Amino acid sequence: MGTGDCLVGVWSPESVLKRLEDEHQESLQLIFTSLDEVDIDRINKVQKPVFMDLLQEKQGILR
Repeated sequence: MGTGDCLVGVWSPESVLKRLEDEHQESLQLIFTSLDEVDIDRINKVQKPVFMDLLQEKQGILR
């Protein structure tokens, strides 16, 4: 499965939460929400700069 194919057939517009597991039993939980609904204080410090860039509508390469 290619990187771009990982959500094919898994996500639908009415879905908000998806749990995925690969053949090595590695799991991932995805939560689809609007940026204005994101509680920035709950974001991991490593991922927080990306969310800050998105919230500030920065263009180009995100941190």
